[in-house]
Amino acid sequence: MYKGFGLTDSDLWTETIDVHGPGGVPHSFTTLEECQRACIKDIKCVAIDWEPNNAGYECWILQLSYTGPTTQPGHVIHYGLNRPLLSESCSDAHAFLGLS
Repeated sequence: MYKGFGLTDSDLWTETIDVHGPGGVPHSFTTLEECQRACIKDIKCVAIDWEPNNAGYECWILQLSYTGPTTQPGHVIHYGLNRPLLSESCSDAHAFLGLS
């Protein structure tokens, strides 16, 4: 997904198990990759919560107003997005966001 930037999923996402971010907006994406891609494309997104056992609302997107995760036992996986600084060009930024 991040070809050309030398980035891996572990570079972009900080995974924490059994925590969630209050105030997330539910989305109906059915795979973790779809949820992560939506977050990356949303400039306001700073993290996601993934609830694989919550059929229909596995993906929760957290935006700039998010203040940090809290403990949530029960199979919630929190992924904080580590946005790299893209300084070379707008086309690089568009490629990273999947817009080109």
